[in-house]
Amino acid sequence: TFTTTPAKRLHISWLAGCSSAPEKNMDELISEAVRNQDIDPPSREARQESAEYYISLASETSGELQQQYLIKAAQLLYQRGDIASAQSQLETIKPEDVEGSRQVQIQLLAARIALANGNPVQAIDILPERNQLTLNQLLEASGIRSDANIALGYLMEAVRTRVDIDLLFKTDQERMQNHEAIWTALSTVPDIIMKHEKSHNKTIQGWIELNRIMRNAQTDISWLQEDILDWGTRFQEHPVSNAFIDHLLDAYLNTYTATKSIAVFLPMQGRYQPIANAIKSGFLSAYYEDKVAGQKPAIRFYD
Repeated sequence: TFTTTPAKRLHISWLAGCSSAPEKNMDELISEAVRNQDIDPPSREARQESAEYYISLASETSGELQQQYLIKAAQLLYQRGDIASAQSQLETIKPEDVEGSRQVQIQLLAARIALANGNPVQAIDILPERNQLTLNQLLEASGIRSDANIALGYLMEAVRTRVDIDLLFKTDQERMQNHEAIWTALSTVPDIIMKHEKSHNKTIQGWIELNRIMRNAQTDISWLQEDILDWGTRFQEHPVSNAFIDHLLDAYLNTYTATKSIAVFLPMQGRYQPIANAIKSGFLSAYYEDKVAGQKPAIRFYD
């Protein structure tokens, strides 16, 4: 059963008992209904993607067809960025006139609205159960869940969610978009967490290792190509495509700028001078132990 707390502003707690989607999706049903209206064709073509148009149609009908028009209007309002109106429109839908399969669509839209309103916890709470969803609805719900977890700061949970659905995408373009979302989440993980992050999932571990390679290249690009080849040997079954890795490398090489100099500010005089000398000594020791030729920036110490 779908429920929300009284404090939540999105009053759609009546959504429950969702079943599988009908053979035709909502857009197809709406299109059929519109074609059956006595409307001049040019006018219909000019207005068919207007939320106001579907609200007008809803005012002339009743029952399930009316609710379909209202759902379509709410979707169009959301798509054009009018979140407040989309929410208000969604709240006009009568629960007694909405069949179970349509409730899933309402829940998904309500979750998107909650996320857009800065309520990621509510967005996750609104999402339907996995066993109620068709494949396309599962992909949509997982994307919402991932985005909500990113908003909450649960970056690795967002990665896990997207990795779980990666093989369900039907086209290379959809999978590429999913990989870009995974990479964005990984790239936001703080260095200190990424250094110690582990996973028993081989695919997730591959993503983590690839991200570490690219992070390390920010300070030393000399081994980047070798590290990528080694990664490909260790994770031969990883779903990431060569095209995605090429895209990463191109983007990185186009923005990479080698560090030319380092300024170190230390208290060279006074009571902290012994500590400053120790730090300077350790810094120079590490600097000269690095044998990579041609990559060392100049170092200048300042008091």
